[in-house]
Amino acid sequence: MKNNKINNERIIHRLRTIFAENADKRICVVGVSCTGKSTLLRDLPECVDGDSIVWDTLPEDVYEKLSRSPTPWDEETLNTWKEWYIKADFDIKPGQPVISVWVEDCDLVVYLTLSESEYLKRVTMRGRNVKEMLKQRAELDKVVRECGLPVIVVGL
Repeated sequence: MKNNKINNERIIHRLRTIFAENADKRICVVGVSCTGKSTLLRDLPECVDGDSIVWDTLPEDVYEKLSRSPTPWDEETLNTWKEWYIKADFDIKPGQPVISVWVEDCDLVVYLTLSESEYLKRVTMRGRNVKEMLKQRAELDKVVRECGLPVIVVGL
């Protein structure tokens, strides 16, 4: 437990340093599910929760469908989420990084990553479908690689 706290403090310090060094940029902090984005949001009040933006803008029928879907989401549900995520009105501002699962309209991407063994441990602990989660991780890797923006990788 002590190591987790020390690691979390190290990551928060690293992210705040990146934010300060890039204060004039619109920053999107991304990571696949199970990388600890929600935990970081609690400790980084200057950040905006990208998922909340999407949930708040969904039409009622889509909201109901997604909120009742079992986890892990099947491919159809995940594609519905992605479709609405892309449509969401993200207004990333300098000094208010968005923590998200997708690269949005920004100037800099901060990519949160875990070693494969740590990621698989977290996925398994949460009862997620390992094959599906690795597929999602590979998809985000590709999006980040091909986004054409500066990327800073932060190992968790």
